[in-house]
Amino acid sequence: MSDFNKNTPGDLDRKLASREQRTTMVSYMMGPRVAVPVGLLVLLAIAAGGTAQATKGFTVRAQSYGWDDPGFRDVPYNSRDLTYIVVGGQKSNIDEGLKRGHQVFILNEQTGQVVDKAAFDTHGDSEAATKMTAFLGGVAEGRIIVVVVHDSGGRIPVNLAPYGATITYLGLRESYAMITQKGPKPSWFVEKRSARRAGPTIVESFVPPATKGFTVRAQSYAWEDPGFRDVPYNSRDLTYIVVGGQKSNIDEGLKRGHQVFILNEQTGQVVDKAAFDTWVHGDAEAAKKMATFLVDTAEGRIIAVVVHDSGDFTGGLSSVLAPYGSTITYLGRRESYAMITQKGPKPSWFVEKRSAKGAGPTTVEAFIPPAGTLEDHEVDNDKDRDEL
Repeated sequence: MSDFNKNTPGDLDRKLASREQRTTMVSYMMGPRVAVPVGLLVLLAIAAGGTAQATKGFTVRAQSYGWDDPGFRDVPYNSRDLTYIVVGGQKSNIDEGLKRGHQVFILNEQTGQVVDKAAFDTHGDSEAATKMTAFLGGVAEGRIIVVVVHDSGGRIPVNLAPYGATITYLGLRESYAMITQKGPKPSWFVEKRSARRAGPTIVESFVPPATKGFTVRAQSYAWEDPGFRDVPYNSRDLTYIVVGGQKSNIDEGLKRGHQVFILNEQTGQVVDKAAFDTWVHGDAEAAKKMATFLVDTAEGRIIAVVVHDSGDFTGGLSSVLAPYGSTITYLGRRESYAMITQKGPKPSWFVEKRSAKGAGPTTVEAFIPPAGTLEDHEVDNDKDRDEL
């Protein structure tokens, strides 16, 4: 059996985690809307005991072992760890419970750290496919997904097509491995199946870092702002965000109040959105609902908040946005408001703005740098803008 540690960058995960912590700390200390020269970043990083380099990406290797593959039955059944993955020299496997069937590992897309894992007995449990589908459905957008079969996983079919798989059938005790990502099928996607007794099956893929970053623009339109009442109420899409030329808005239901958009921090893709009727005569539970929605958002996600029509409900609304960096504690009747932030420590590119009644629309913009980097960008959010 090959040594999986031989060609992997040892200790990479620990170095990246340390570097990411230092980067976050520097970003937080610099405060919002500060343009930081690259040279200063290097000095700050060195003072913290590291460098100002970006995440380098990481390699994932995965091994699947079937019952009849050579060597499988040479060790006691419950102690077998022949099926596993390796990231940055760190081996991970299912270390408790029944290992048979499809094993799924979920990795942080920036560091390669295993954030969740589970085994589904697709040989003996008739509910295994349903359980695995639900597990994958709950995985955050952008996460790395590794699937390996242990012993046998061919009796209970699992549909992996939504994650890029083209292998639709596994025979009894065939080995299988796949590395993919939640969301659009990545260019580095890989999967492989080996016939019974022809395993183990080994696949490897390099997961590259995010390299470009993206710009988010958000527009808030209130009832008294010029032009708001020139179109039918239910068809208004004057309040929205734009990422990479793609416009997104609340396209169904009541749009009034605070609208919240959740973006993947690497790609800018909108992964969730919702509207909360925070008008003073609207939904009395709106602030509480919005707080729950934001708490349930995955760490690291980009959050854009815009007010449509009016969002002047005072019942604890200020405390809802304060944990995400907001310092504007009050909105007047039919004032427009927009904020771009991130779940976690307040980022250096954080921005929010409020406009008085009739003085909107309010437009803000922020450049989201590639994960693990500090970028020298500054946006003039006080400049008047026309239609995005």
